[in-house]
Amino acid sequence: MKYSILFLFFFSLYKFSYAQSPLPPGTYTSTNKKAVKFFEEGKKNYEVRKDEDAEKLLNKALQEDPNFVEAHSALAYLLMEKRRTKEAIAHFQKAIDINPKFFPRNFFDLGLAQLLSADYDNAVKNLESFLKFERINPNTKDQAEQYLKNAKFGSNAIKNPQPFKLVNVGEGINTSEYEYFPALTADGKTFMFTRNIRMGSGTKMAQQEDFYISKKVNDVWQTASPIPSVNTAGNEGAPTLSADGQFMFFASCMEMSGDYGSPERKGYGSCDIFYSQKQNGKWSVPVNAGQQVNTRNWETQPSFSSDGKTLYFIRGSVTREGIKNPDIYSATVGEDGKFGEAVRLSDVINTPFKEESVFIHPDNQTLYFSSEGHPGMGGLDIFMSKRQADGSWGKPANLGYPINTVTDENSLVVDANGKLAYLASEREGGFGGLDIYQFELPENMKPEKITYVKGLTYNAKTRTPLS
Repeated sequence: MKYSILFLFFFSLYKFSYAQSPLPPGTYTSTNKKAVKFFEEGKKNYEVRKDEDAEKLLNKALQEDPNFVEAHSALAYLLMEKRRTKEAIAHFQKAIDINPKFFPRNFFDLGLAQLLSADYDNAVKNLESFLKFERINPNTKDQAEQYLKNAKFGSNAIKNPQPFKLVNVGEGINTSEYEYFPALTADGKTFMFTRNIRMGSGTKMAQQEDFYISKKVNDVWQTASPIPSVNTAGNEGAPTLSADGQFMFFASCMEMSGDYGSPERKGYGSCDIFYSQKQNGKWSVPVNAGQQVNTRNWETQPSFSSDGKTLYFIRGSVTREGIKNPDIYSATVGEDGKFGEAVRLSDVINTPFKEESVFIHPDNQTLYFSSEGHPGMGGLDIFMSKRQADGSWGKPANLGYPINTVTDENSLVVDANGKLAYLASEREGGFGGLDIYQFELPENMKPEKITYVKGLTYNAKTRTPLS
């Protein structure tokens, strides 16, 4: 979720150090000895991760001296780390009210906290106030400018909402478990998705990601069934289907044993993309997409073009802190039937921030994806880009509010006729956890109009169907 990156940013820079304090070391805005004592004890408890004790001590410091700027700021950061954003906002605001020039960065952090709370107008005000200060850290300035763009976009988007109504796709697909990463064939009759099955309870709780598939009969999705030839004891995720439903691409990650869910699956490191082909109505044993697509890095979330030539996917480098620089790549099938070397999409699409959940529509002209780097509501928003006459991708357009919100949005797919879109969302009224919903795309966000032909090819002499 978006919070992880933002909170990491908070605490990698601060962690109660107050390096920017204008006072001499060991001195504070409070002269109350008890307040200072409680504050310093709270700081020590925070440093050894005794957060509850740290919070109590900081509150005691504020009881002794309600105008203790450092204590308000420290408590605000601690509350932000605990996802108690609204409480944190009150303490940031109090610190600013007491002395707006003491910690200029408080304006930045208050604006960011308000952005996380979808309080866009106030976020704009405080981020603009921060940027008026002289001698601010260049990296922090860049962050502030990025968040200010999001705050301004969010403020405008809420005032100009898109026509939008989510409809749960029904009990044939959704359960009390988590369902996400939908995939759809061009005829709109086959629906595949990932289901996260929870087993056990408490400390013995385990989770298992598997693929399920549902068929549409009389406009109703039937009860989904697992795919035993692909599912393993490991996790399978983020499937995509070719337009004709004959190929499936998906991501599988390396287990502690070194394999990718089963001994037959071999990979190149971290998570790799595999594919399976439908043969005589059954899915074949999955095969690695090859070293032109897969590397020692993290490859996932594939989407296969309807012409059967280009695979789009996400690649990020694996670091101790997690996945770094996830960007959208593509690899094209050559005349030899194998994928050529994957290339990163241009900076028109990719940003220094996170991109994920890429989907190429069957029109092969419209790309949908999620990004943190383009102006949006905060966190991951869904964007659309159109292929230009020269083959390049055009400037991405945000799908707008309320399709996008302050929370993360991703995993969007659009049916072939461009009318219905599908995504995963966790909200009241569902079957529990993440459910898959559908909605009608606004006209300005629809792909190009296309048609398709579905049929069988026969041997001219024997009149028997060909595979």
